[in-house]
Amino acid sequence: MKKAILGILCMVLPVIIIVSIMSLPKSQFQGTSSESPGSLNLQDYTIVHIGEGNNISTQVINKIIELGAQVTISNELLESMELNDSLIVIFDTEWIQKKIDDTRLHDFLRNAAPKEVKLVAIGGNTSKFFEALDKSGVYKLPVTETGEIRNPAYNNPPLVGFRMKKAYAPNGRAYLYPSILASNACNVDGLVEALTYS
Repeated sequence: MKKAILGILCMVLPVIIIVSIMSLPKSQFQGTSSESPGSLNLQDYTIVHIGEGNNISTQVINKIIELGAQVTISNELLESMELNDSLIVIFDTEWIQKKIDDTRLHDFLRNAAPKEVKLVAIGGNTSKFFEALDKSGVYKLPVTETGEIRNPAYNNPPLVGFRMKKAYAPNGRAYLYPSILASNACNVDGLVEALTYS
């Protein structure tokens, strides 16, 4: 009898916990950070901006520089980038749109993703960023049974990102899983914080 009750508790308790968490007010459910953009340690990152920039990305880059980060700006992919988890590559969305079928971009995305590089697009048509990831085979856009493509940035939020993140299985074995970032922050400080949040 005790085993039956324990078995029922083990099945019901996780459901109760999940329902309780989901019923929390949205403000409590969202992750909050005690760090303001002014206190973020941007020196831990190598930041590269690819493309000419747009109004929003230019403001974000200027804020990052103001906060003491070193930013390399280029109109093309750099051969010299060391691909690792401290690299943030910020793409101009117009540049992505022009290069969306470029095999060099696809090769870069395929090489950068397993090295845990944070890949980001800011401003404009950010949904094109996920189309580029799809075309490169890094992140396949889900397709519904009716054939509708589900782009995580379908409504073009001001900042989107993608990163393969490391996690560990119960047996201690490391594996990578895709992490998607989409921020609707309406100010530069919020976008900078979203950009550097892992």
